[in-house]
Amino acid sequence: MATTLTTAILCRNEASKDLSAVLTRCLQFSDHVLVLDDRSTDDSAKIAKDLGCQVRGRSVLKDLAWGAEAPARAELWAWGTEVAGDGWLLIADADQILHGAPRPVMQSWEANTVCIRLFDMWNSTHYRADTYWGAYKVARPWMVRPRFVPQGWTAQWATRGLHVGHLPANWPMTAEMLEAALAP
Repeated sequence: MATTLTTAILCRNEASKDLSAVLTRCLQFSDHVLVLDDRSTDDSAKIAKDLGCQVRGRSVLKDLAWGAEAPARAELWAWGTEVAGDGWLLIADADQILHGAPRPVMQSWEANTVCIRLFDMWNSTHYRADTYWGAYKVARPWMVRPRFVPQGWTAQWATRGLHVGHLPANWPMTAEMLEAALAP
């Protein structure tokens, strides 16, 4: 079963961080890399374009208040699902590097979601494991097939200001935990 993988990234002022490394890694395993630039004031958009990513600036600018993440996530979702079509969509941030190979886990016929553990790294060898950053303990949904949902399903986003999640709050998940395939 041949299928495509689109990676969609929300980015804001990441030029001085690991943006080049993140995008270079995404380009290695993705058919398309989309970067939604959330009004960066640095060279983030230029870096992404120069590497060969598709780049857009935010078009939904009515919610400019700090912490208004939901409209940006919804816009990224709409663009990503359009490009992904019947393929897979990996939603990421501009500071997340995926290790391992995502393509083998795309062969599922039953699941519309792949859950992956995320390690928030302090540096190249140490990850954050304090009270607030224990997400590495549980695999979370990151890669989805947007068209494999119940008929009539419509994406809905959390209303809180920050950390609304990478996927719609009502994502109808049928998941597989495939960490072994993503091991480095």
